[in-house]
Amino acid sequence: MPHNFRPPRRMRYQRRRPYFFRAARTTALSALASALAVAVTVAPGSRAARAAGDGVILPKGPLPVRNTEPTSTPFLLPLPTDASVLEKGRSRVDLNLDIPNTLVVVPGVDYYVDFEEQRLWLGYARGLGGGQELGIRVPYIWRNGGGFDWFIDFWHRTFRMGAGGRQFAPRQQAYFFVRDAQTGEYVISDDRARQGFGDAVLEYRRALTPGPETLAGPDPRRFSASARALLKLPTGSSTYLFGSGAADFGLGFAATYRPARRIALHGNVSMVWAGQSSNDSFAHRSTLVHSLISLEWMMDGRTSFLAQMDDSPAPHRVGSYYPDRARRAFTFGLWRVLSRDSAAYISLGENDFGFAAKHAPDVTLSAGTRFIL
Repeated sequence: MPHNFRPPRRMRYQRRRPYFFRAARTTALSALASALAVAVTVAPGSRAARAAGDGVILPKGPLPVRNTEPTSTPFLLPLPTDASVLEKGRSRVDLNLDIPNTLVVVPGVDYYVDFEEQRLWLGYARGLGGGQELGIRVPYIWRNGGGFDWFIDFWHRTFRMGAGGRQFAPRQQAYFFVRDAQTGEYVISDDRARQGFGDAVLEYRRALTPGPETLAGPDPRRFSASARALLKLPTGSSTYLFGSGAADFGLGFAATYRPARRIALHGNVSMVWAGQSSNDSFAHRSTLVHSLISLEWMMDGRTSFLAQMDDSPAPHRVGSYYPDRARRAFTFGLWRVLSRDSAAYISLGENDFGFAAKHAPDVTLSAGTRFIL
């Protein structure tokens, strides 16, 4: 960001914080704090502790976090997953909270993005038998000025990362202005806090190798794979880019390879066919290829540390090098088993990590829990 940058007059002194923003932020931060507490705690004498004592070490899978660059999120972003599939009659419940904080300013092409989101996801899947499962994920989104600018400053200063112009931008502001180079129209022009449902996603998986999903138990397989089909439903507002306003369809594969007792590699690749957005100013690609690679080190039967990189193309072009680059985020974190059939995770995502990150939110904080019923 240039040193002389000043936001447009209409958003320069925008500091309104309506009640729903304060309540949403409080709720989101409380949920994150609870998830963090759960992720690092396990009850003495639990089945997970007994399993760890028996020497059971099993991969937990990649962190369920995607690059939430704000012009990519309206389209289908397949969730990172391992290759496992639920047994018939078993269910999986996921509760995930992502808090991405984004700042990108390119005045020459009218690209101004500076806000924070709290994205709360509820997911449910059911095993159908025959190595098949069907699931759904539904997000609720708060977009606002946020409250983590101080943490990002501390993080960048501590690890000597570039501030990206954040030191010249107003604090706790929410503005989202993007002009499309092809149409000449604004894709979005908004400087207010918003909230609403995002686009729901249906997913069908089929195992290509045998073996049910479990969070603790012996697993002799060295390689496993599954196929997946996804359908994004237009349940979110395309006006505020909570969704595209159209259905997207995707096909992909997930694979897990375990070369050593304490190491696992997870890979995902998916092709997405994006429907024509109901936002007439949003000229975007009709096909998108998403990929992910994740390295997991299993410290013991309960705790796994992970580092992963996910990659996606820019869905549209605004006529400037940086925002038109491929989207790539680097994420690291840990899974912690709480019981034989439950686990929690915490993670942090970065957009300044050498080749492993290109265009992503400055920082993404994530936490969540998973239950197998």
